[in-house]
Parts: sequence; structure tokens; C-alpha cells
Amino acid sequence: MAYRYGNRNQMALLPKSIEEYVSDEDPVRAYDVFIAWIIHKLPKNTLQNAYKAL
Repeated sequence: MAYRYGNRNQMALLPKSIEEYVSDEDPVRAYDVFIAWIIHKLPKNTLQNAYKAL
């Protein structure tokens, strides 16, 4: 097993935001656009009415 060296002065284990993980060309960006489009096309109170029905 190889020994791994680390940086003891590292301030954070994870990046501050998910944007630092996902590149601009990553396919997951297409899902974001698709979901935003669906939400934009729905009538304004559709999601609120769905929650009330539960």
C-alpha cells in the first residue's frame, strides 16, 4: 500500500460550492436547463397545488 502525503494547512476538505465540482461542459448541465424549462412552462400555481393535494 502506498503512503499518501497530504497538506496539513488545508483549510477545507470539500469545495465551497457544487459549481467547483461540475465543469461548464459537463452533461449534468443539460438536466439543469431541462428542469428549469419545465418549471418555467408550468402554470404558476401547479407545484403549490400539488403540495396541497398531498
